[in-house]
This record gives sequence, C-alpha cells and structure tokens, in this order.
Amino acid sequence: MSRLCPELTVCRRLALTGEPCLFCGLTRDALTLLHSGRLQDPPNNPRAMLFFTVFAAEGLFRAVSLLPLRRLGIRARLAADAGFHCALAAFAVLNWN
Repeated sequence: MSRLCPELTVCRRLALTGEPCLFCGLTRDALTLLHSGRLQDPPNNPRAMLFFTVFAAEGLFRAVSLLPLRRLGIRARLAADAGFHCALAAFAVLNWN
C-alpha cells in the first residue's frame, strides 16, 4: 500500500507536529498480534491492547445481542446498546494510561 499511495500511509498529525496520533502503530500491532498471537514488546502503540479489547468486546456484544434482543422493541434495544457503550467507554477511560 505504501508503494501505491505513499501519501495515504503517513499520519498527518505525525507529519505536521512530529507527534503520533492515538491510532499510530495500530495496524502494525494488529498484524503482529494476528500473525504471532502476541504483541511485540514494546508495542508500536502503547494503547494497542486497550483498543483491541474494546474492539473484541464490541464484536462479541454485537454477535450475542442479535439473538435475545431481537424480540424486544427498538427502544429496549437502543437502551441496551447505549448502556453497553457507556460501560465500554468507562472501561476505556479507566484503563487509559
């Protein structure tokens, strides 16, 4: 990808300020995690495991909630979805170092 579109593979914040954004290094960390089953030490992004945990929890919630919440009305589904995302946001904020 970097050979095809080099301008897309550069983080704009990193290019402008010299400081990495919140998502810098996540692609490399995700590929390392998928290929080897663990992150390198130290990871490219120090918050990589937090992002991956939140992403996995979101996927699991979506998969599990499709079955039992299908019988509920739209308001109940939206309330369950909002409650889950509030809990997920609280988890992310509390673990943000």
